Amino acid sequence: MKLNPTAIQFSDTVGTTSPASLTVAITSPDSQALTGLAVGTISFGTGATGWLTAAIDKTTAPATLTLTASNTGLAAGSYSATVPVTSTNATNSPQSVGVVFNLAA
Repeated sequence: MKLNPTAIQFSDTVGTTSPASLTVAITSPDSQALTGLAVGTISFGTGATGWLTAAIDKTTAPATLTLTASNTGLAAGSYSATVPVTSTNATNSPQSVGVVFNLAA
């Protein structure tokens, strides 16, 4: 299983509308069919939790992981999270996307 990109950065300002969602492509680097794709439990760094949601558009590759950050209730600062993506038959499952949310005052 291959994720591209493996790192995502959101930037926004406190009190504005949350930033647009960003996407990650999920593909098979060899011709293996990837099935059972799912998002695991998001792990949040220090500072805040719950500001990021993740969804996969289908359970077979190629697929798209959509990441959505919400600035609601957050103070200015930098927040981080790791989003695991799993497959029932990929030998390198899970793979993860690192996410940073920089929120200016």
